[in-house]
Amino acid sequence: MNTMDRVLGIVAGTLLLLGLAGLGSRVEPAVAGMALASLATSAIFVLLAFGLAGLPPVTPGGAAQRLGLRRSRVALGVTLALACGTLSLSNVAETLIAMLGADQVGTLAEITSTLEGSRGAGLVLALVSIGLVAGVAEEIFFRGLLQRSQERRLAGVRGGAVLAVLTASAAFALAHWDPVHTPAAFFLGLYLGAVTRLTGSVRPAMFCHVVNNLGAVLSASFGIHVPAWAGLLLAGQLALAGGALALAWRLRRPAPSAAAAPSGAPFPGGASG
Repeated sequence: MNTMDRVLGIVAGTLLLLGLAGLGSRVEPAVAGMALASLATSAIFVLLAFGLAGLPPVTPGGAAQRLGLRRSRVALGVTLALACGTLSLSNVAETLIAMLGADQVGTLAEITSTLEGSRGAGLVLALVSIGLVAGVAEEIFFRGLLQRSQERRLAGVRGGAVLAVLTASAAFALAHWDPVHTPAAFFLGLYLGAVTRLTGSVRPAMFCHVVNNLGAVLSASFGIHVPAWAGLLLAGQLALAGGALALAWRLRRPAPSAAAAPSGAPFPGGASG
C-alpha cells in the first residue's frame, strides 16, 4: 500500500468511526450509547496513531516502536506507585471541582449522571469501553504518537522534551473540550507525559490511565463522592504524585541506546541515564 492509499484509508476510516460515535446519542439505554461513542472514539485514536506512525520515513521496529510500545524502564512496583499518583491527582482535581461548585456541570457531570446506579452488563460495558479501551487508545495517540513525534522533532532543542509534553497535554485537554474537563485533563496529561518520558515507554502511562478511568467509572456507578474535608489532603496527594515520579526517576533502568529509545532520556531532557 502506497502512502496516498494509506492516507485515504485513514481518512475514510476516521469518517466512518465519527459517524458511529455520533450514533451513541441515539442508543438506549444511555450507558450503551456512551459505551458505543467511547469505543468508536477510541478506535479513531488507534487508527490515527498506527496509521500516521506507519507513514514514511519508517524507523526500525515499525509503528509500534515509534509509538513507544516497548518494555518500560521501571519495574512493576514503580508502575503501581505511578498509578497511585494518578489516582491522587484525579482526586485533587475532583476535590477542586467540587469546592468550586462545578461538579454539576459539563461532561464529567453528564458521565456521572449516566453511570450512576449502573450494575451488571451496563457496568461491565462501561468498565471495558470507558475504563480499559479509552485509557489505552488515548495514551497510544497522545503520548505514543503526539508526544514522541514532538520529542524526535525537537531532539536538539533545549527544553524540547518539556515542550513535547506540554504540546501533547494541550491536545489531550482540547480533545475533552469542556470548561471543567479540559483543565483537569491538561494537568493529568502533564503527569502522564512525565511518566512516559521517565519510563521510556507508553505502557506505564496506559496502565495509569486505565486505573484512573476504572476508578472514575466505579466511583460514578456506586455514588462515591468527595468528602468536604478532602481539601485538607490536597498537599499530601500532590506530594504522593510527585514522589511517584521521583521514584521512577531514581529506579529507572538505563535506556538501550539513544537511537532506539528517543523517549529514554531523563525528563525533562538531556542524554540517556
